[in-house]
Amino acid sequence: MTLSYAPDITDQEFVLNQSDKWECPLELPEDFVGDDELTGEWINVFSSDNAKQTLTFNDDGSMKLQQAYTFTDGSVTEIIINFTYTVDKTKSDANELNVTWVGGNETQVRNSVYVIQEGILYYDGNYYTRVDNNPATPDEE
Repeated sequence: MTLSYAPDITDQEFVLNQSDKWECPLELPEDFVGDDELTGEWINVFSSDNAKQTLTFNDDGSMKLQQAYTFTDGSVTEIIINFTYTVDKTKSDANELNVTWVGGNETQVRNSVYVIQEGILYYDGNYYTRVDNNPATPDEE
């Protein structure tokens, strides 16, 4: 099955392969050293009851992105992507995050930075807060 987004179907395309069991080809990072401040579940500050995005950073180097969408007819679509990650805290202004996932049949790695200030995580162009904490969104401050 191939899913595409309109109007330009060449921009994003997902190929799903049927399987009778789930196998994770990702291995947890050896000698993982995390960031206690980052570990836990974060929710995108612009999430709503109808569109919610969360990131979970585990203390073993595994990570999960979860997106849930509720439509007007009550149906729900949920997307979960599993990752592994490593942290490099040697920069003074931001920390490096190396995120690994399987895209298609290949392992993908993305290097990004994150900053946590006043309980808000800034990562990959988005703002997140702890799931149990709901401060004002950046545009409301």
